[in-house]
Amino acid sequence: MNGHESQRRWRGTKIVSLIGISIMVTTTPQSQAAAVATDFSDPTFQNGRQLPDHELAQLRGKAVNSREILFFGVEMSTRWQTSAGEDIHARANLGFDMAGAQPSPQFSTHITSTTPEEYVAYQQAINNTAPGLSTGSINAEGVVQLVQAGGDFNSANNAFWVDVGQDAGRGSSLPANNKLTETTQSGAQVAIGRQAGELGMTLSVPGAGVASQGIRSSQGLHQSIRLTSDHQQISNMTRLHVQLGKTSNTGITNEFKYLLQSVRSLERL
Repeated sequence: MNGHESQRRWRGTKIVSLIGISIMVTTTPQSQAAAVATDFSDPTFQNGRQLPDHELAQLRGKAVNSREILFFGVEMSTRWQTSAGEDIHARANLGFDMAGAQPSPQFSTHITSTTPEEYVAYQQAINNTAPGLSTGSINAEGVVQLVQAGGDFNSANNAFWVDVGQDAGRGSSLPANNKLTETTQSGAQVAIGRQAGELGMTLSVPGAGVASQGIRSSQGLHQSIRLTSDHQQISNMTRLHVQLGKTSNTGITNEFKYLLQSVRSLERL
């Protein structure tokens, strides 16, 4: 059975691993949190000021330093191939449309249930157009990835990526039917939810198990796969896109890389 992976990628340069996850539940000890806490006595922050709530409300999904504007987006997807041959796919995109003069926020969803042959055709079309938690883990913070398997010959994978660069998240012309719920012919149920500070999805197959993932306010990213049957193939994927705005012309500089160390806070979100 495949387990968990957590990787980061500098778009156009090289792969950089910022967070390595080798256990099912990852938490941040208080001592570690203190070690990575922002030091506001640093000269970098000598001209800084604390932002009030009404200003923060206008900056969510966006960060600015002296030369770069960064936009943040999230892509979340779950795919389940059942032992009966049904292929269920759910995807949600929350990000920014960079095509216009001013970036605009956008949210889209896509839910499909197909035979294996239909899914192959669907995946080829995409390639041509654009590049329940246990009681103990539900209160954990950071990037939490859990697999509970009660069957044989299953494949389950939780993955988390951070894509960084001027082209990260672009070309998002993927199909979107904007469904939030779906019940397939076999009785499988898919639900995508979005509310303030949170985004998540759940896929439940009767007699086989449940796959879920979500970004929870003040807790972080939780990904869970629970299986009670055999010959199931499930994958949870969440990608964080960090994209340079059009006003940027300096490329990925050392200052930019230093700023992106804030991505480490995803361990605690």
